Amino acid sequence: MTQGNCGMTSDVPPYCFAHEINQLSGLNTVGLTRGGFSQDERREIGAAYALLLNSETTRVEALVRADEIAWEPAAAKLIEAVRHPSPKGILTR
Repeated sequence: MTQGNCGMTSDVPPYCFAHEINQLSGLNTVGLTRGGFSQDERREIGAAYALLLNSETTRVEALVRADEIAWEPAAAKLIEAVRHPSPKGILTR
C-alpha cells in the first residue's frame, strides 16, 4: 500500500506500506488484521520485517539469518520477495 501523492521507483514489499519518494513506512498491520491473518501470523510477519527491513544488517546478512529460521508461509512470502525482487528492485529501508 502506498500513501497518496507519493512516488515509487521500486516495488513495495508484501504486507508493507510506503510514503513520500521511495520511503518504506512499516507493516500494514490494519490490512493484515482485516485480511484475516491470525495474531501468530502477524507476529511472525513482524519478526521477518524487523529482521529483513528494519535492522542495521545488510540484506545478504539478514537473508542468511532468515534461512536459519523455519518460517510459516505468510512470513516466507515476505522473505522471498526480498530474496528475489523484480527487475525494478524492492524497497528495503
